[in-house]
Amino acid sequence: MGKLFSHFNFPGPGEIRVKRNYELKKCFRYASKHKIPFSPPSTFPFNPLAIIRTATLSAAHENQSQVIDCIFKAIWSEGKMLEDPELVQQLFLNNELDAGILENSFAREAKLELKNNINEAIKANIFGVPSFQVDQEYFWGNDSFESLKDYLSGNDNWDKALYNNLINLE
Repeated sequence: MGKLFSHFNFPGPGEIRVKRNYELKKCFRYASKHKIPFSPPSTFPFNPLAIIRTATLSAAHENQSQVIDCIFKAIWSEGKMLEDPELVQQLFLNNELDAGILENSFAREAKLELKNNINEAIKANIFGVPSFQVDQEYFWGNDSFESLKDYLSGNDNWDKALYNNLINLE
């Protein structure tokens, strides 16, 4: 995300104290409403370098979904800061994931895949996660799920003419 924030020239939400606190409270509310275990790390943002490449297909191979789920749960449900590669390795072993995933993440292929993924996101004007693209429409954030559903069902009813007039003023 740091590369996307830099490209679009804005700080991440964790770097703006009032926004970080607002977003954190929003996450607690969302988790409570949907009965999702939520216990974030005590320090945020943190350096994700030890884990980010482990989630690539090049590193995780057929275990990519399990690796992503494992990382997400450890960070957001268990409050772990996964900055230490040894901690990441132990996490994978405890979750019966291939011990080679972490080693694979240091390979040229995983580094290149991550770089390509970031470049593709920038090219597609993706600026945050989660992001969804359908046709030429973008939906960002878990609070956009309803709008995404409306779009997919053909009920995307909003004032497109006014929107187009406003963006053409730029």
